[in-house]
Amino acid sequence: MLAGKAKIEQFKPYKDGVITKLNTFQKYYSQSQIRDYIEQTLKETTVVFGQGIIAVFKDKAFEEEYYLSQQFNDHSWQHITQRPIQKAVSKAQQQTIFDKHQTLLNDFWQQTLYLGRIPGNDEFEQSGLIRQKLQSHNKAFELCLNNFEQSDLQLAQQKRKDDLLTYFALSLFGKRKAKSHIPTRIHRDIKAHFESYNVCLEAAQTHLYSVGNPLNIARACYQAFEQFKLGEFIDSHSYTFPLALLNKMPVEIRVYVGCAGQLYGDFEGIDLLKVHMRSGKVTLLKYDDFTKPLPLLTERIKIKLLELDIDFFIYGDEFPYKPHYNKLAYLKPNTKAYKSQLAFDEKLNDMLKGVPKAEWPDWPILQKVFDYRKVELKKDKFYTKSSSKS
Repeated sequence: MLAGKAKIEQFKPYKDGVITKLNTFQKYYSQSQIRDYIEQTLKETTVVFGQGIIAVFKDKAFEEEYYLSQQFNDHSWQHITQRPIQKAVSKAQQQTIFDKHQTLLNDFWQQTLYLGRIPGNDEFEQSGLIRQKLQSHNKAFELCLNNFEQSDLQLAQQKRKDDLLTYFALSLFGKRKAKSHIPTRIHRDIKAHFESYNVCLEAAQTHLYSVGNPLNIARACYQAFEQFKLGEFIDSHSYTFPLALLNKMPVEIRVYVGCAGQLYGDFEGIDLLKVHMRSGKVTLLKYDDFTKPLPLLTERIKIKLLELDIDFFIYGDEFPYKPHYNKLAYLKPNTKAYKSQLAFDEKLNDMLKGVPKAEWPDWPILQKVFDYRKVELKKDKFYTKSSSKS
């Protein structure tokens, strides 16, 4: 059983546990304690899947597939381009061949962008058709280079290289000997993007060591915020951003957060990640429904990398629900969602006029404000007590 510090402090300490209010003995483990206990007992490394969920893989190759899935999960290149951009000029004969097989080559190009290199015969479902119509993958790649933007390929190559660096940096942090268990496709990636396995590992080690320097984390956070313009950036303190952006972040942030993930487990269900620049911490934030204009914080998980430990804070039980008052920072400007959120925030601001935003109340107090204003919040709209829309 896992419990936060606030819950344990309610009980009377006794030996290595506590005496509960029902006069029973209970032993609570921290995430790191239960993991250490399992590893020492079984003499095996473990994988954390979530709060109190810890696994030991019998098949180490399958274990590496799990770790690979955490870093190599963009199966389409939609964040680069919605569809391949055709160049205006190419050789006439090549253009004729390209036009004839454009759909096939579009698919081939998307897989090339995903891998950041020419796919192997077993890495493209229509490989047989490519060889039948165009002789080889190399010929298809040449046609693609003459008809699509090469800048997309350069971005794809850098993305794949970053994926590899993050994966191997985290394997070093977890003290895993990944080389003998990684699949063929990763060996191909190493060959395409690095001189050798050792060169790749040295670069990954450099990135792993770099995240111990707060200046590197601060610099990466600033770079990411300038690029995405999403989330909450507090200079020299922290950067909070949506989970969906994690694998698009600079390598330093991906490795820093990835180390936290190896202590906590899978981030499924997490809405926001908060990177602390100075204290060696990562905070995970869960909300009841982050699509709402006023999401309520239900769980906060603070991962302390320097101590290799985790604190859990449950809202609605140990602490009152906490509304997220800055949802606008996580929406792209000039979108329908942004405009809708802006209108909602203006109404909320009118109700709390005169109160500094930093002092806006928790959920129970906010409901009293709504009662005083004779309004009720249903989903994303305010209604008067008579049920007519305000």
